[in-house]
Amino acid sequence: MAISLDILTKDTACEVTVEWLDDYPSPGVDSIVLYNKVIMYGFTEYSEMFDYGLTQMMTANPMLINDNDFFPHKADLRTSIDSGNQAIIYAQDLYAAQQCYDRATNLRLSSQYYFNINS
Repeated sequence: MAISLDILTKDTACEVTVEWLDDYPSPGVDSIVLYNKVIMYGFTEYSEMFDYGLTQMMTANPMLINDNDFFPHKADLRTSIDSGNQAIIYAQDLYAAQQCYDRATNLRLSSQYYFNINS
């Protein structure tokens, strides 16, 4: 059974816990946790899609890369996403990951200041 939730408004580093419960508890007894799985995960789809959009703009307009600020800001975005992912994978550091994801989110939400997409 798949459950789809649309609850995130920005890239988020979080700990996800899934519990498998006993379907047939005894009367008067709450369900018993049979198994559980805890993972730390970075949900980065917002920034990943934005980064790919920048890639599409860059390939459609190769001169865009000559803009003084376009490529360094795109590299900063990519580095922020990757650094957040590494914080989770290598250190299980949700705080550091969230700081990186927040930087990427700021670049995405303030893109009019960082990327000359009208070129």
